Amino acid sequence: MAQRKSKGKRSMVERSIEFADEIDSFYGIIQKEYGGCSFLVYCSDKIERRCTLRGKLQKKVWIGVSDIVYVTKKEDNDRQGYIEFKYTQDEIKVLKEHNFLKVFEEEESKQQADIDFEEVK
Repeated sequence: MAQRKSKGKRSMVERSIEFADEIDSFYGIIQKEYGGCSFLVYCSDKIERRCTLRGKLQKKVWIGVSDIVYVTKKEDNDRQGYIEFKYTQDEIKVLKEHNFLKVFEEEESKQQADIDFEEVK
């Protein structure tokens, strides 16, 4: 009998970390899922973009809200882009150590500071 191919197992080979150049590629955090492999992504240049997942990643990677992704913008439209890949937890730790994700931490602290609680009577 033929042996089955194992599906879903990650290869033990680690990929090299892609760093964004902040001109054509950015770090992004998923804000909202639209469906059809489209997402609202808040990018590191403080612009929200409607991004689509590249074809070869559509069935390989599960992307949800608050995931950190690598985004490249479309040539013809600045408000749209492509999700190239999703960062793993180990890669996110390296990015945080090098202060590449500082923008997202600042925005999160601003959102928490803007919350006003009304007094309950």
